[in-house]
Order: sequence, then structure tokens, then C-alpha cells
Amino acid sequence: MKIIVTGSTEWVDKETFGQAMTWVSNMKEGIPTVRLVPDRGASALAKRMADHFKWPVEEFQTVQELVGAGGDLVVAFPLPGCMDTWDCLRRANDAGLNIHIVNRGWTYAH
Repeated sequence: MKIIVTGSTEWVDKETFGQAMTWVSNMKEGIPTVRLVPDRGASALAKRMADHFKWPVEEFQTVQELVGAGGDLVVAFPLPGCMDTWDCLRRANDAGLNIHIVNRGWTYAH
């Protein structure tokens, strides 16, 4: 299972992030591979979670390349005004990818 992780650099709610990634780990789809653009947004948190669960990580240079490579699920941690995350979500939606949006205390699955 290929999981695209995107989110705001200001995302500081590690508990909610951890809960969402634990939800991913409980899926019975095999070991996920985390896909991300390094040094952008929530990539540092995503890498730590991948290390914690011992998941492989695939890095891409741009959001366009990331979404273009596809994925089974997009897990997003957006905040208002986070242009890169919303751009990634728009591209993922246009590509027909499954999206799960997580935001402090509530989630939306699309």
C-alpha cells in the first residue's frame, strides 16, 4: 500500500498525527510505503512515524511528481492557508486518489 502524506509545517498536534498513522498501520493491506516530499510540510513527522512503524519511505522532489506517482491513500494534515498541502489535495482529488483529511479532533474521508 502506497500512502501519500502531506501536511502543514505548522502542524504540532503529534497525538492526532500519531493516531492517524496508527489507523493506517492497522489496515490489513500489508506494510505501507510512505510517500512524501522531504523538507516540506509534515514530512518530518511522517518520517518519524515511518521509522517508528519500520515502514519504507519514498521521497519525491515536487508535489506534482508525488501525486503523479500515485498512491492508494492520501493522508493529509492541512491547516488554513497551507498552500502546498491544499495544492497536493487538489491534485490528488483530480487524480481520483482516496483522501483522508485529518484536522485536530475531526477527520474527513473522501
